[in-house]
Amino acid sequence: MIGTFVMQAFFFYMLYVFGMYTLLNLLALIWLRRHSQLRDYLMKEIRLTGQEPGVSIIVPAYNEGAGIASAVRSLLQQEFGDFEVIVINDGSTDDTLEALRREFALYEFPQAYLRRFKSRPVRGVYRSRAEHRLRVVDKENGGSKADAVNAGMNIATRPLSCVIDADGILDRHALLRTVQHFLDDKRVIACGGTLRPLNGCSVVDGNLVAQELPRNPWALFQTVEYLRSFLCGRIGWAQLDGLLIISGGYGIFRTDLAADAGGFDDEMIGEDMDLVLRLHHAMLDSNVPYRIGFLPETTCWTEVPESLQVLKNQRARWQRGLIQCLWAHRRLFFSRRAPGVGWVAMPFFLLVEALSPLVEVLGVGLLIFLTLTGQIDPASLALLLAFAIGMSMTLSTTSLLLDSITPGARINLRNTGIQLLAIVFEPLIYHPVHTLFRLQGTWQWLRRSQMQW
Repeated sequence: MIGTFVMQAFFFYMLYVFGMYTLLNLLALIWLRRHSQLRDYLMKEIRLTGQEPGVSIIVPAYNEGAGIASAVRSLLQQEFGDFEVIVINDGSTDDTLEALRREFALYEFPQAYLRRFKSRPVRGVYRSRAEHRLRVVDKENGGSKADAVNAGMNIATRPLSCVIDADGILDRHALLRTVQHFLDDKRVIACGGTLRPLNGCSVVDGNLVAQELPRNPWALFQTVEYLRSFLCGRIGWAQLDGLLIISGGYGIFRTDLAADAGGFDDEMIGEDMDLVLRLHHAMLDSNVPYRIGFLPETTCWTEVPESLQVLKNQRARWQRGLIQCLWAHRRLFFSRRAPGVGWVAMPFFLLVEALSPLVEVLGVGLLIFLTLTGQIDPASLALLLAFAIGMSMTLSTTSLLLDSITPGARINLRNTGIQLLAIVFEPLIYHPVHTLFRLQGTWQWLRRSQMQW
């Protein structure tokens, strides 16, 4: 009796998980089929009109001396009219500031600014003799990315703020395409883009010259994961008006609304998700129609972990940040004013994204115990596991197919074959390891252990 109940509970949980992912993929497919030709046209024909709102690109940097100059050169090549790049040296102990000083001929500038966002004290603001669009903020270490971004937003002068990681390589048309989304739909208050692993790609002078798959197996598995979660998943959530996260790797916000929401909270580990949820709160309280968008054709390439230790730290941090945000914003659950957020997204992120590591570990352990004690037929257990693995591979393959019809996509048969091979082994190798790392993050949240960026 117990065995039958556990089997049924586990089956219906998996049915809910895979059913939701299937729905997200279906919504992504519908959106891509409806908009691919238009988006392809806009990618080729979109032009500056001079009416675009300006963008402040904010780059928090901590001990990024080896690559910060190249990253800044890459950002300065954006094909957009009015933008500025603000690098925040967050108390680095390496030569981050010196590398910028040498490369861009920095000089200290008595910058006056309004301190709208809380951050650690600023030691100095620098401008460049070589590039008028660049400013560098040198500040005391705040112990978090949120603190560094807030310092940059205090200096920012443009109506839109773009936050990007220091190791990211941004598509040269990214600002143009994303800002166009704000112009096309006046309800848009924030917008994100696709993140793809930079590992294995060729970069020359800050430009991506060849997009290749990572050679490292852990990075390769993350390529498949990013397609499933960051590309197809977020297209689907955007269609449901249930987008809860704009990745800190690349996202653009209306600066005034971010200020009204209080900026980034340095006590929140998942500061990017926290700001989006606070924007939801603010807009719902003001009864103003709004949208939080996602553009799949706008791409930022970023380095992903290649060692298990770094991957463990990253995923444990993400998991802890997720649970922290869901708890902090629990009044959004089942909100009648935002059904996509309150009735669909928030419960899914709790039951699947937050609790699935615990459910999987306890569930599999219990199923094995019941099988060994004769309460479950081994054939039934094998069938259940095969169903789970088969659905996981199906969803990943579907995400790969959807990626092939994303505007601007380039199909490479060799890379597609390698990704299909990774899809086969991901549930058997990467997923169990990833689940354990997320479980560790859950434990860290329960213990309230300290973490820094």
